[in-house]
Amino acid sequence: MFLKKHIIRLIILTMFCSILPNFNNIYAESNYQSNITEINTEEIEQELAEDFGTDVAEQLDMEAEIINNESIIVNTEIETEDISVSTNVEYSTDDEVITVDGTYEENGETIVQSFDVVVHHVEGEEFTATFIDQETGEIYDMNTIEAQASAWPVVIIAAVARYGVNYAIKKFGKKAVTNVVKRHSYGKVLSSVSKLDKNKINHIMQPKHNWHKVTKNNWNEVSKVISHVMRYGKESSYKSVRKKTLKMNGHTVTVTFTRIRGQIKISDAWVNK
Repeated sequence: MFLKKHIIRLIILTMFCSILPNFNNIYAESNYQSNITEINTEEIEQELAEDFGTDVAEQLDMEAEIINNESIIVNTEIETEDISVSTNVEYSTDDEVITVDGTYEENGETIVQSFDVVVHHVEGEEFTATFIDQETGEIYDMNTIEAQASAWPVVIIAAVARYGVNYAIKKFGKKAVTNVVKRHSYGKVLSSVSKLDKNKINHIMQPKHNWHKVTKNNWNEVSKVISHVMRYGKESSYKSVRKKTLKMNGHTVTVTFTRIRGQIKISDAWVNK
């Protein structure tokens, strides 16, 4: 648990940088082009020094990369004689999911943690969100409106999700954030789905993929199902790619895809027999 507290704390600080004024300026100045910028970490270093000591804080490297207007990537690294920590936080406007990855190494012991974060509802600066462990599929729910949370990782949920939502509120305003949350509804088709070419659509719509078991057998309805699975499905590895699975109408729907530098590319989708 001691090591988990370390990695959680660093991930929280990594997410905190996304609401600092200088990060907002970086985003505005990038003009939506790919841009890598080292972040001013003075405030974060002060907090790190309190938790881990000055030696660790001085080894902090953090940079942000903005790719067009579709994704934000924040990378953090700390390496001393005793510990090595790296984190990667991504937010993509395509699948509207915050992805948090962290690795901590100390005395030969390594902890790797990866979560998908989905925000469901916003009320003022309060929210409900789900953290999905990418390895185990375990779900952690957070409801700050009712002050309820599942068990561990309460700390990471309370801090990371709150910073992410608050950043969105500050940047886009309450109305815009509410609209973003509404886009999580079943009828909203993700751009990664709508941009599929005709050949890929024809392949996905083949009779052997059994779409009639969960929806009407037409692309308009199937695209909604695929988008729904991409938002709320359990993620795991599948051969050389990733997959998300979700039970709908008593059947498991599978969507395979790759995620490269914040960009989602869907390769296939079907209803399991």
